[in-house]
Amino acid sequence: MLRSRLHPCLCSKLLSPLYLLSWHRGQFGLPHYLLLSKFIRRYPTVFHKSHVFDSGGTRVPCFELSSEALNLHHEELCVIRKCMMDLLERPRKLLMLTKDKTLPLQTTEQLKWDLGLSSDYIDS
Repeated sequence: MLRSRLHPCLCSKLLSPLYLLSWHRGQFGLPHYLLLSKFIRRYPTVFHKSHVFDSGGTRVPCFELSSEALNLHHEELCVIRKCMMDLLERPRKLLMLTKDKTLPLQTTEQLKWDLGLSSDYIDS
């Protein structure tokens, strides 16, 4: 899965040149040895490939999300929006149960699944 933080270039139905997408390869979470172009070409059901011509007449490969992948991404965003209040309410209730209205990070780490936190909640 590409995570829910897709680059805006991919979230629109506009074509994005490969060189532009490669600037954002870190958002895909790919290992350094894997080329972005190989990754994209491995999943033709997710990425639709086409070409545009640059000012010199050279064909530049461009990619966009397939309609199925784009629909799945929008569905995921809708689910996250619907659950947002619940995600905010769980830690709030837990904090109200604590004496000083604080929660040690170690406890948060142990309860992250129960609280509905993502695995990278510290970085986000």
